[in-house]
Amino acid sequence: MKQLLALMAFPIVARAEVMDKEPSMTSILAMTAVVGFLGFLAARFKPGWLFVLLPITGVLFAAQLIEVHSPDVGPAILQEASFLYVVASWAGPIVQILAVGGGWWLRRRAPNNSFKPKPLRGSA
Repeated sequence: MKQLLALMAFPIVARAEVMDKEPSMTSILAMTAVVGFLGFLAARFKPGWLFVLLPITGVLFAAQLIEVHSPDVGPAILQEASFLYVVASWAGPIVQILAVGGGWWLRRRAPNNSFKPKPLRGSA
């Protein structure tokens, strides 16, 4: 009760850190791995799903990068969480692009892919 009274009397004493409001590095890396894996599977087997998956992941990663590079919050994130947090935030979109590109490339290389022209019916 005394601490609460002290905080009310001297609000400048209360100090909220930035990183307790940001996602942890573990959650960023887990999201990167899950989204990369889903992007790879979608590009490899069901490319139509990319129309749903890529905008959702784009919004997630854009929100994270905007927060990291914000002029008011960005320096505090860099000070509290180090440069590795910024690198992990940038790794998400890069992994997504590489995973979708890899899945698309493997789809194109497959012997039974749908990109090769199929012979017409009745032709020899």
